[in-house]
Amino acid sequence: AGRLGLHGPSPPAWIMGLWLTNNAASFGFMALCIFLAIHASFRAQAASTQLLTRVTRVPVPTLQQLDHARKFASEFEQQDWGDIFRVPYITNNGAPKTDDTVHQQGKAACSGSSKRSRSAPGRAKASSWVRQEFQTDRAVKDLGPLVPEDAAPEHFELFKQVQKEYYQY
Repeated sequence: AGRLGLHGPSPPAWIMGLWLTNNAASFGFMALCIFLAIHASFRAQAASTQLLTRVTRVPVPTLQQLDHARKFASEFEQQDWGDIFRVPYITNNGAPKTDDTVHQQGKAACSGSSKRSRSAPGRAKASSWVRQEFQTDRAVKDLGPLVPEDAAPEHFELFKQVQKEYYQY
């Protein structure tokens, strides 16, 4: 039961030869696919390790950068009373709309010779933290472009090359 030719005539030898050849070829292709998949995995892991350890350094913040990022409770107490008692998601915080919306509104409105940015918040309705953010942004913009806009860090370019090399995996 289950063996060929036991309870009846066995298949011709040429059919058995084709069947065995196809089975052997399928196992060979399966082994080749497994080998290539493992090889691709090892190559990708090696490229990732090389990028992370030799090319890209993890940015470790200095103590001065940590001090600038830290917030104190006294900063909360120095806010305006309207900002402290503002109801989130209901009252307007004065943050500007997205640039696309502002740009479309700017086209519809008259293009007066106003020197203020159209995305800048109104002076009266903006929260104090929004006004401070815009003042900081203006101070940085006044310094001029520190880096050309099209210049990407070197590790970005290297990662882009790795992606091009391994896109098919």
